[in-house]
Amino acid sequence: MKFRAVAPTAAIGVVLLTSTFRPVRLVAQIPSNAVIYACVANNSVRLVVATEPCKPHEARVSWNVTGPQGPIGPTGATGATGAAGATGATGPQGPTGPTGATGATGATGDTGATGATGATGSTGATGNTGAQGFSVSMQGVAPGTADCSGAGGVKLTLVDEHGNTVSEPEFVCDGAPGAQGQTGPAGPPGPAGTTGQSSQTYFSNAFKSTNAGACDWNQPTNNVHPGFPVTINVPANVDVLITADGATQIFSTSTPGSVSAHNNYLVIDNSRGVPLYSVRQTSSLNTAGILTVDNWSVSRRFSMSAGTHQIGLCSLFAGGGFGSFYSGPADSPLQSSITVTFIAK
Repeated sequence: MKFRAVAPTAAIGVVLLTSTFRPVRLVAQIPSNAVIYACVANNSVRLVVATEPCKPHEARVSWNVTGPQGPIGPTGATGATGAAGATGATGPQGPTGPTGATGATGATGDTGATGATGATGSTGATGNTGAQGFSVSMQGVAPGTADCSGAGGVKLTLVDEHGNTVSEPEFVCDGAPGAQGQTGPAGPPGPAGTTGQSSQTYFSNAFKSTNAGACDWNQPTNNVHPGFPVTINVPANVDVLITADGATQIFSTSTPGSVSAHNNYLVIDNSRGVPLYSVRQTSSLNTAGILTVDNWSVSRRFSMSAGTHQIGLCSLFAGGGFGSFYSGPADSPLQSSITVTFIAK
């Protein structure tokens, strides 16, 4: 692209000639820096200022209005004063100006529409059947056996499709037991359990026989079994089950066929209660000298107030020709007893 330099004026005209553009005459004010800028596209040229960008489809060009000054020619010989010469030829064209800056990148265009889905391809041919693989048989190894040094584990065996072993077995053994961990903190106390039963047994400790006493243990003469009364402490919300056991034996001085009867009483808090048991005992003195021992036993359930109470056994003569023994010490068949059991309501 070539441009002809022209003398500065208020406005200039420029003819742009290229191999692909037709001549276009442009008219513009000469800028202060003597450089003209234009945007070129197809068959059009558009003059712009230095700061104005070209459009994406345009190319930016620039040129100087005034070319550079040529070199000073040699001094000619002094000639005769000639007639005024003709106007000299136009000086050579100045050098081409610098290439303009690259224009800004244009904006990205919109994404095109998605193309239609292609037709499904035909199914490929079926491949050949692969070779039969192997499988692993797993069997547990119990602790204490020779395998795994007694620690136990798993026995792994490689087998084919027919179950035949194809390799030596491998063992995956358990590790040794870890160290005993520390004792954990004590848990919170559990809820209180249901109150159960408790019992206590009391025994007579000496022989005693029929006399004219009463069942009042505060009297000097009484028929209370030795070792009684005893004191019991009754809890709240319980019933008291009392089981009494005893025996009587007629005197050895009795005649064969003689009878001795006694009424036996449970005494609570020194007040004679309902007879527990009344037995008419018959004792015969045979030629072997054996005396009959008659045992008695009875149980009753009482509702008693909470707190301390005194209980005892008493036996009173009820009739017959001879008296009897009705109490005895330990290891005697005549030893009497009271068993007290507290039962929660």
